[in-house]
Amino acid sequence: MPEVSVGGDRIYYEVHGEGEPVIFISGLGADYTLWHWQVEEYSKEFKCIFFDNRGIGRSTIEKGLLNKENLTLKLLSSDVAGLMKELEIEKAHIVGASMGGIIAQSFAVTYPEKVMTLSLHSTLAKSSLLVNLHFRTQIDLLEKLSIGELLSSMAPTIWSEETLISRSDLLLEFRSLKKNAKPSVSKELYALQAYACLDFNLLDEISKIKVPVLVTAGAEDILIHPRNSKIIHQSIPESEYIEFLGCGHAALVEKHRDFNLKTLDFLKRNREIK
Repeated sequence: MPEVSVGGDRIYYEVHGEGEPVIFISGLGADYTLWHWQVEEYSKEFKCIFFDNRGIGRSTIEKGLLNKENLTLKLLSSDVAGLMKELEIEKAHIVGASMGGIIAQSFAVTYPEKVMTLSLHSTLAKSSLLVNLHFRTQIDLLEKLSIGELLSSMAPTIWSEETLISRSDLLLEFRSLKKNAKPSVSKELYALQAYACLDFNLLDEISKIKVPVLVTAGAEDILIHPRNSKIIHQSIPESEYIEFLGCGHAALVEKHRDFNLKTLDFLKRNREIK
């Protein structure tokens, strides 16, 4: 089982393909299988590194870090740097979705010399009352629900109406993938990740990012409204913006073929080795 030691914990990872490295950062409560629909196409062009965030899936977490003071965006972004160091990767294309996109922004402003490009999907750079409400509601529900029950209750905020009505096969595939995977996250760790996404503001810092940046959103995203992605796009000079119609919070799954085509085009246009 491929893993590296980072800050006293073991980080599980997988590598697919060859070429310039691309590191994928998963969202709230998600393990590396979030990127299941990207592996095949991306690995034809790049060396793709998928990993479980600290405490998720097969990655471990020390008991001393299981608190709001220590499990922070700063820690999670430093884990990406630690993974790169252990894999002897000096620079990489950084890709993040949802909470993974927040971590990716934190990483990019903290370690700018390690970033080739930045791809930010269905995410935000500054918390708002509405987003905080979503996260706090999930934290409160975890006192009464299991992780599975919580995620099932969130389906209308994750998937678009079009997906829920017309893409039942895709939803069944997604559920089967999650069912067959190792339990991804404990209730305690999920809540702590949600706390880490409360009351943060990276807007001033991301405006200084100099590398090529792609920002995408699902047009029907209820969880993190596309206005948040547009704010990121407006804050980073010369960034690119794509909005996927008929998608909610998970365009990388809901319309993965279109998503892969357009996001890979961005990466291929911005290879450092032409």
